Amino acid sequence: MPSSRLLPTFPCNAQRHRVLVVDHHQDAADSFVMLLQSYGLEACAAYDGGEALATIPVFRPSLAFLEIRIRAMDGCSLAVRVRELPEGKNIRLVAMTVLGSRADSRIVANAGFHHRLLKPICIDELVKLISAPLPLVREWSEQGFLSDLFEFRRALSSDNSIVMNSKQAIAESYTLLKAVNHI
Repeated sequence: MPSSRLLPTFPCNAQRHRVLVVDHHQDAADSFVMLLQSYGLEACAAYDGGEALATIPVFRPSLAFLEIRIRAMDGCSLAVRVRELPEGKNIRLVAMTVLGSRADSRIVANAGFHHRLLKPICIDELVKLISAPLPLVREWSEQGFLSDLFEFRRALSSDNSIVMNSKQAIAESYTLLKAVNHI
């Protein structure tokens, strides 16, 4: 008897995601939206950066898949602009690309993306990404950053077995803050 593979299911909390797909290839964007909808997610498409920026305040997605090579405004520039929107600060951004080098990965991360999916997209990877909890987003004021840095440094100095110079402490503090805040 041939086995049929069932469509993966998402946890209940993942089905509350509103998903925006941005790709200038309308057929690809629409197909991806239909795939997401078949899993029970609320999804819509935008076909360029301007349309995506206009859609976000109205649709209020919690997750956005941005094609890196879209016309007029590349995906990295769009990610930066999304982060400037009040509604864009808490969106989990996912870069969709065929570019797989380490340099491309750094560029995508520096633009504010949380994840990068290489095309063609693996369904299991997509399910894992959508099912993951949304990252914590904190805004760091200069004072807040310095306060957290001071607390981290104080915690390090209270442990006599750890001896670090200030340059190491700052580097470790930045790494910790980067991990916590996904900056």
